Amino acid sequence: MDSTKIAVRHLYVRNMNRKIIKSTPFGSVGVIWTGLNDNPKIVRILLSKSGLSAEDQVSEFYPNSQAFSCAEIDNVATAIKGLLEGEEIESLLEKEGIPFDDAGRVACAQFHYQRIMSNKSIQPTPDP
Repeated sequence: MDSTKIAVRHLYVRNMNRKIIKSTPFGSVGVIWTGLNDNPKIVRILLSKSGLSAEDQVSEFYPNSQAFSCAEIDNVATAIKGLLEGEEIESLLEKEGIPFDDAGRVACAQFHYQRIMSNKSIQPTPDP
């Protein structure tokens, strides 16, 4: 990697913000985002793992991130926490003013299917 790409990458990482969502049923959650208050972009969402909290992961992967939030990120954080607490995603997102299109519905359904299959240790039946 040339020095220009390295410099740009470090600049990008230095401008990262973090929002930590505390006390979900799955432990803490880290939201890494960048951009301006009126146009934030989520870069990564980190879930706590066994032996490694979201805060520890944020410190490891984004050590220069700043603890900061804005209304849009707060809305997303509320939606994430609600989802992890079992609220219906579509009504939750609508309540928070977050658009939810058909592609989002499909992705959400696939996520829930995979989560249920994994949590209940169910193996999918192969197609004939």
